[in-house]
Amino acid sequence: MKIYIVRKPESPSEDYEYSNDLKTNKQKASGFQFEEIPGEGFSKDNDYDFEIVKYVKFLECEPDFERKIKIIRKEFNIPEEGYKPGEYNQYAPLLKYGDDVQKIFDELTSSLEKIQKRCDEEFKDYNIPFSLRRSLSSVVTNNYILTFGNYKINTAYAKDPSNIPVIRISIDLYSPLQSCNPLLKELRSHWIDILKLFPISKPSVLDRINIIDLEIWELECDGGFSDPQIADYVNEKYNLKGEEQLDYHKVSDRLRELRIKHKKIFPRID
Repeated sequence: MKIYIVRKPESPSEDYEYSNDLKTNKQKASGFQFEEIPGEGFSKDNDYDFEIVKYVKFLECEPDFERKIKIIRKEFNIPEEGYKPGEYNQYAPLLKYGDDVQKIFDELTSSLEKIQKRCDEEFKDYNIPFSLRRSLSSVVTNNYILTFGNYKINTAYAKDPSNIPVIRISIDLYSPLQSCNPLLKELRSHWIDILKLFPISKPSVLDRINIIDLEIWELECDGGFSDPQIADYVNEKYNLKGEEQLDYHKVSDRLRELRIKHKKIFPRID
């Protein structure tokens, strides 16, 4: 048998994609869903993980799995080979004008729940991740897997018991197949977006100020130091050489940038 991975369209105008090819599905597995509530928080989850794709490939090559799927199909009067992905049938009806959509939806949900229950019974001894297990009913009907990703990262602005602003980060894991590295990658790539949830944060203020810049700023604020003297002091203290070594031109440039950042952080202070 062949089991297809369905990828949700990125826009309403696009159709669902169905693929059984490992290479294609690996390339498509890099896509992510993103939801944002301005000023409050956002969540990030992967459409599906390639570990799920590999697991599905093992399932479709397993004769016992195919045998059990066909048993369930027979019980629900579904063709032995199932319907094609995207093919309209009683479990994927084509709605017409005037149809009672709510009634059709309720009947369809009830039917699919019965199929899913039989799948849970038939495959109770299979070590199948929940994110995949709950999609087995679609394998029975149309030979495809519609699965959510293995994880979801949630962030939200809140206040702790002392009324101090905090950003809460939580991670929902849906599969024991999920590795740590993709999660770390996502957190790193959206770290600035997370920090922007603080009410005082602005993109221009969030630029990192390194320790060298802080030293230069402190000496400037203390007074009594010329730009060449600041350069000599910092070069000696941090053993800066080569391209890292400061001269009065670099100090002047850094001070100009720091004054701009200072103005953005403290706009009412001259």
